[in-house]
Amino acid sequence: MSESATLSIAPVAELCSDGDPVTLVPNVTGGVFTGTGVSGNMFNPTVSGAGTFSIQYSIPSNDCAASATILIQVNQGPCKPCIDPPRAFTPNSDGFNDKWTVITGNCAKIVNVNVYNRWGGLVYSNEQYSNQWDGTYKGKALPDGTYYYIINVHPQNGVSYKLTGNVTIMR
Repeated sequence: MSESATLSIAPVAELCSDGDPVTLVPNVTGGVFTGTGVSGNMFNPTVSGAGTFSIQYSIPSNDCAASATILIQVNQGPCKPCIDPPRAFTPNSDGFNDKWTVITGNCAKIVNVNVYNRWGGLVYSNEQYSNQWDGTYKGKALPDGTYYYIINVHPQNGVSYKLTGNVTIMR
């Protein structure tokens, strides 16, 4: 490494303790990363857990050893979306995927769900949804097909937001 070069590591955005590993990228190869949650050139927040972690990259040398350090912030999970509407469900009374499970965590205070058929007719509405839709309209099974939803999410803390998309019923 030349005397004028400065060893550095590319910054890493804040992570979540239930998130995916990230690749650590130095500006000079040939060194070794060390620190909690590090394996090779990967940092794994599920291994480190929540906190602020100092990650060091060192290049040993007989002439001039060099090192660089970055801090990685890992926030406590769950951080993955707790409102995650599946693309399909199978309400056929077999005990598997019989309900449309939209809420996968406890981040939302109120979840409003409206589901429409292909002509725009409202087939399901619930102002405080809790994963109970079974693919029926007025007590009768809806036919297999694609339906369209609008979900208004009012989180425990944060700004309300809207999700739109489609869901397929397959019996």
